[in-house]
Amino acid sequence: MNPDFNIKNYVVYGKEDYTLPSYFINVESIKKTAKAFHGHIKPHVHSNLFQVLYIKSGKGFFKSDQTYIEVNGPCIITVPEYTLHELYFNEDTEYDGKVITLANYLLDQLLNELPNGLLKLTDSINFVNEIGDYSKNNYFIKKINSYLPINSSRGRIAANSYLSLLFLKLLEYDNLSTVVQKKIKNKSYLYFRKFQQNIKETHSISKTISEYADNLRITPTHLNRICKSNVGLAASQVIQNFILLEAKRNLNYTSHTISEISHILNFNDLGYFCRFFKKHTGKTPKAYRQSQDEASNK
Repeated sequence: MNPDFNIKNYVVYGKEDYTLPSYFINVESIKKTAKAFHGHIKPHVHSNLFQVLYIKSGKGFFKSDQTYIEVNGPCIITVPEYTLHELYFNEDTEYDGKVITLANYLLDQLLNELPNGLLKLTDSINFVNEIGDYSKNNYFIKKINSYLPINSSRGRIAANSYLSLLFLKLLEYDNLSTVVQKKIKNKSYLYFRKFQQNIKETHSISKTISEYADNLRITPTHLNRICKSNVGLAASQVIQNFILLEAKRNLNYTSHTISEISHILNFNDLGYFCRFFKKHTGKTPKAYRQSQDEASNK
């Protein structure tokens, strides 16, 4: 499928031009936002932002690059930064709930204070079905919302405290399912997160491992060890996988030409991009796009 739109990078859904403070927290109504778009939150990403979807009621689906979840509220879904995702509610269903969005800077502060289990929650899409009593979650969400927008240190401390309680509540669910499970060591993982963020900001296959390591003030050998310990891949493979994912996203979800996609991803020439893509997928970009169009039309 190749719809005629670009992948949107939002702060909150529908808003791109928005100043983002380091302590940013936002609570928005799923009912209000989804109704404005006829029950369909289209594919989009959030840079430097983490989200928790508390779906109180409604049936439909949540979809990302790598997972499809049937939604039947009440349920909870966590969405890491830069995850391409969409949310759709059936026309015959009443839907409601809240979306909490917070800045990565604030998330990193919470990671330093809360149990290591939270690290796994924030780096993967997680799903809690049949959450039972929604009221306790709703109480924490209302308390957070009561301090927004944050305009004082007192308000920031209070909102962060209730946010911590909300995350701890999430860790208590026995039926929490994680799409990607990782063994994580705190300091190593935080380095890895920064490396991932640098890749996303650069969007380039040509930047060297040494340059990325210099940005983190570590050696290339240390960076490779960090990547190996967190995801079992060399640093160069992490970069290649990100570029490949971005290429697939653009081929699947935008109307950009292959030449334009090559330029967006900072390849020196179109031929190099096509060779890179075919080496890792077995198909040229054109053949891959055609196969995706055919699959979506079946």
